[in-house]
Amino acid sequence: MKFTSLLFAVLLECLALNSRAAEIYVGAEVAPLVVWADQCVWLIDCRIESLGGHSNGYGFRVGLTFPHDDANFTSLEIGYDKLGSLSGSTEYILNPGCIILCQGATATWKHATTIIHVLALGFLPWDDRKEHGAVIGKIGLYSSSTNTEGDYGTGAGAYSRKVSGAGLLMGTGYVLPFARHLSARAAADIFFKVKVSDPLQSGSTIPETLFKFALGVDYNF
Repeated sequence: MKFTSLLFAVLLECLALNSRAAEIYVGAEVAPLVVWADQCVWLIDCRIESLGGHSNGYGFRVGLTFPHDDANFTSLEIGYDKLGSLSGSTEYILNPGCIILCQGATATWKHATTIIHVLALGFLPWDDRKEHGAVIGKIGLYSSSTNTEGDYGTGAGAYSRKVSGAGLLMGTGYVLPFARHLSARAAADIFFKVKVSDPLQSGSTIPETLFKFALGVDYNF
């Protein structure tokens, strides 16, 4: 909650300092693919192992655009992402270290993640005309909340846990104006080390690297 309040405070402060020059926009997007990679080393070797998978989601955003000249501009943005849910199951041994005649069980789980983010965006125009679109580069911070519902498969019944975290967000994309106040946007974002409950160890967490691919529309006031 404190982290979320900080994100809003940063955006409001920027609005107060740049109220004369800034242009406000709001946007919405759908994410037809969100990849959860539970094994990821420096974004070079990313694999979807037994605790990974894919989902879909949607998001909303509001931002401030600061024009520098006829083509170049930057933005500050705050947004909300609902990254869908990921379900899975895995078999495990009840007595670690067992060699023969080991008793096992199957654990099931379902993660549902929501994220609030604040971003700084830079726009590199395709040419000297803004209406021809621009490449986006972005970096910022996120605050995540993941609710996990699961069952260890041992007859003890179901459980529910919520984990919060924060981390780095980076992304890229393309924005293309198609009307006086409307722009289309395609983007790919990376959420580094999103905390989720470990479905096999009560009280522990695992880091998931989430890759979000989204299409959206912005309305520029």
